[in-house]
Amino acid sequence: MVDLMVEKVALMGSPDRVIDAGAGTGRYALAAARRWPKAEIIAVEMDPILASAIKSNAKAAGVKITVICDDYLNVTLPAIRGTTAFIGNPPYLRHHDLPAKSKEWYSSHMKAMGLHASQLAGLQVYFFLKSALLGHPGDIGCFITSAEWMETGYGAGLRSLFCQMGGSQLTRIDPVMQVFQDALTTSVIASWETGHQGEVVVEDLVGQKASTSYRVSKDWLAAAPKWPGFGRALPLDQPTGLSLGDFFRITRGQVTGMNEVWVATPETASLIPERYLVPCVTGAREIIDSGGVLWDRSKLHRVVDLPANLAELTASERKGVDRFLKLARERGADATYIAAHRKPWWHVGLKAAPSVIMTYMGRRPPVFARNACGAAVINVAHALYPTKPMQVRELDAIVGWLNNNVRVDEGRTYGGGLVKFEPKEAMRIRIPKGSSAFVAA
Repeated sequence: MVDLMVEKVALMGSPDRVIDAGAGTGRYALAAARRWPKAEIIAVEMDPILASAIKSNAKAAGVKITVICDDYLNVTLPAIRGTTAFIGNPPYLRHHDLPAKSKEWYSSHMKAMGLHASQLAGLQVYFFLKSALLGHPGDIGCFITSAEWMETGYGAGLRSLFCQMGGSQLTRIDPVMQVFQDALTTSVIASWETGHQGEVVVEDLVGQKASTSYRVSKDWLAAAPKWPGFGRALPLDQPTGLSLGDFFRITRGQVTGMNEVWVATPETASLIPERYLVPCVTGAREIIDSGGVLWDRSKLHRVVDLPANLAELTASERKGVDRFLKLARERGADATYIAAHRKPWWHVGLKAAPSVIMTYMGRRPPVFARNACGAAVINVAHALYPTKPMQVRELDAIVGWLNNNVRVDEGRTYGGGLVKFEPKEAMRIRIPKGSSAFVAA
């Protein structure tokens, strides 16, 4: 992958300076030093141990690399005559782990460029922005990242930035190739030429061979709600018509915090009053095997959904519930992130039974079922609530259409080819104008 990206840079130009951003042990810097022996090679790495390793690796390889031990976001570069190339694998750091100062830096600079800045963006997005701020006309770049920014809501800022900074090529990597061993995600190589106004080349990489799929204008990319992932065709026109979100509000099933505790076993069910044991969809197979209608709640597992106020219980009921809560504490159910952020910790708070339930992750399109038995849903599935009342025949017609027409490529692909539909992506599922299943609704 390093050699491939170095060659991509070489096809764009012969750099006088190469910046390995977030260098780690300096693999890109070393490859660049061999490829362009007369260029100034700079490796930026904030971890002092890794920075020291880069120096050792450069000495062993007999090449000259300048190492800057600092956060890439703090780096300044002197102006040079010639081309600077930015290359690397920006750290895969989620927004939860970014300090407020970095988020403020990101937001202010994106705003100054007239771009939207989501606080959900990860560090890889920041690295693109920093490279755009450091770059000058004629500079070039090539980063490999997870591909989720091409499809997610938070990625809209980077999609706009990529177009603005001169994006020239997107190389979508076969999901079977898990490039990042510590993250189950698809990958993409994004290349840019500062000031480039032409079309973006979109290609797919399988093994060591890349094949061009199509070229697309930046106007189309800027207007698209998400960009096609690996192997996906480019729509000829922007989507029109209605979407599933025009008919349903879609939410995740309720997160319990520890399913193995809150999904009742015969032992724990004996401790809980029947009225607090709620039949619930707890596995995707229950939807897949339903044939489009979930009829029988007696076959479902039950979830413990205790009231917030335990004073509602009788004295004898309270004894059993206290025994259950003791068992739950012993297993750490009171200390999970979810439990710590709900009051009180034992109140799961299941949502109202939805009219339709859908699976959301797999290597196949999602499966939909009308919820005829009024089951609740935990976070193994999504819950669909009609935006206005619908009759049973209308719901059955819609479920039938969805099960026959929703494509797997309308979701988000993860490493290994696993496809996931987040609620917002499910709500964007397109409904052709005049579709008979939705006319009455």
